[in-house]
Amino acid sequence: MNIYLIGFMGSGKTNIGKQLARQLGYKFYDLDEMFEDKYHFTVSHFFEKFGETEFRKIEKSLLLSTVNFTQAVISTGGGTPCFFDNMPFILKNGVSVYFKLTAPQLVSRLKQSRKPRPLVKSFEGEALEDQVAALLAIREPFYLQANRIIEGFDIKLEEVVNLLRDYLPASDS
Repeated sequence: MNIYLIGFMGSGKTNIGKQLARQLGYKFYDLDEMFEDKYHFTVSHFFEKFGETEFRKIEKSLLLSTVNFTQAVISTGGGTPCFFDNMPFILKNGVSVYFKLTAPQLVSRLKQSRKPRPLVKSFEGEALEDQVAALLAIREPFYLQANRIIEGFDIKLEEVVNLLRDYLPASDS
């Protein structure tokens, strides 16, 4: 079984995902890292050079390649579930967990992030808050389709494991 972690940029998908994979003995994959390894571009640089539409096409093909993974924790990009038929694919091919944070919580995390985020990097202060709130409003209907939702700023690994317990084989939990 694969576990797909979804949520807005900065919600903790990669950090928690690595810990979750380690605890379960699963492999960890990050779609953004898969993209950067394969195409030798950072996501941010690719956005600047080729645009979001081209990135989303490639991202979809990377997501589709996860159908061949077994016992994997996959951290998706913040927009992954919101394009094409990606969310139905995720729901069909594994269990999904949405890390749900409020716009102010996300802004706080994004301000501390060292990773450039193409859709918010040119915003500061109130404009950043407005941009995050606007994007979150568009994306949340997709995120809310997840099998499990974890709310809160300080997501604990134990919470994720407990919410997934019904989906994990007895030997994995």
